[in-house]
Amino acid sequence: MRNQGECTRGPKTQSQLQMKPGYLRKAAAAKYLNVSVRTLSDWARMRLVAHIKPSNRVCLFRVSDLDAALNRFRTAAVGETMF
Repeated sequence: MRNQGECTRGPKTQSQLQMKPGYLRKAAAAKYLNVSVRTLSDWARMRLVAHIKPSNRVCLFRVSDLDAALNRFRTAAVGETMF
């Protein structure tokens, strides 16, 4: 029989929710890009944005990959040079 403290279900503590630095979940990545979660999901499905899928419910995006995707979508303004 388990004690109350050993239960694996229920709310997670902050230490259990932490992930590797430099990675964002889908909602946080969408907010970072200033797009909707649906748009980000579409971009991931079309392989415009790289992502990691460690399980069925979790989709992780590397911040550097998000920045690279933004640079690909960026267009130069008049008189601006792109590198």
